[in-house]
Amino acid sequence: MKLLVILLLISVVKASPLGEHQRWNMIPDEDGKLHVIDVNPIEDVVEPAFNPEADTRFVLFTRNNPTSGQQLFLSIDSIRNSNFDPSAPVRVLIHGWNSGLTSGVNTRPTESYLQLGTPFNVIQVDWSVGAGTVNYISARNRVPSVAAVIANFLNFLVDNNIIASMEQVSIAGHSLGAHIAGITGKRTQESGRFINTIWGLDPAGPLFNMNNPNDRMDANDAIYTEGIRTNIGGSGFAEPFCHADFYPNGGDNQPGCGLDLTGSCSHSRAHALFADSILNDGFVAVRCESFNDARTQRCTGQREASMGGEPGNTGLRGIFHLRTSNASPFALG
Repeated sequence: MKLLVILLLISVVKASPLGEHQRWNMIPDEDGKLHVIDVNPIEDVVEPAFNPEADTRFVLFTRNNPTSGQQLFLSIDSIRNSNFDPSAPVRVLIHGWNSGLTSGVNTRPTESYLQLGTPFNVIQVDWSVGAGTVNYISARNRVPSVAAVIANFLNFLVDNNIIASMEQVSIAGHSLGAHIAGITGKRTQESGRFINTIWGLDPAGPLFNMNNPNDRMDANDAIYTEGIRTNIGGSGFAEPFCHADFYPNGGDNQPGCGLDLTGSCSHSRAHALFADSILNDGFVAVRCESFNDARTQRCTGQREASMGGEPGNTGLRGIFHLRTSNASPFALG
């Protein structure tokens, strides 16, 4: 009976065209727990329990402390007394709804970065106090305030000559974290500073739309922006809005995820692919003529772009499709 109810709800949720969000949505968190959410913002009541400035934490991982993070505070002494390397690239990771420091978007890419031969400052943003709510609307409404705190922290690093420029910084955000990353980029640009790269890892779809780019991740939020879309029929935002958008396996129903009723496996696959791409440049993609060609896997262009990676793409523009394997290592070359 429970399975029948789930299947009926899924049929209602998926009945609307891609990119449209009806009032009721089934949204999985990163642990695969399914939530039926009323996403009508008119009836939203924001919970008051989250203080962005106090409850957003920055946790540093380097080759000197690969498994035990050091919390960074907005003070020069805090940075100088940590393992932060001013000359090394800064990579910021931002989790999504009902996640935290143990989220795959934090652990997997951190491990990959620290396996590379050069040093990195990997900063995991922990906004779990705000993200850890059963009310998706509350978490979604906290996106701009978390972004403001992150932008302030990054500006602090530049203002105090801790890093040479904002171009030393790249950000990867998953789901709601992708939109936090994008709005962070908008905020740093108010000071004339452009983040190098922002990767949107299956950016969240519910309560975001194409008509309001100021309220979500968008192409112009960094020098280069890239979307990796893996659950466009469920939790992920379907349409392309980055400089380059990749649709692995059509952007939905990822190999190895089985029936994946909640879409959680496909939604989380974005950060798993990204983590693999840091160590493997074999995610070579074909250029697509349109979004529809990408999602129906009918792209016939040249194999000309590699998804993700480190330091990643620069100057790439377009929509791309690629196939992956059903388990790590995902790249097929």
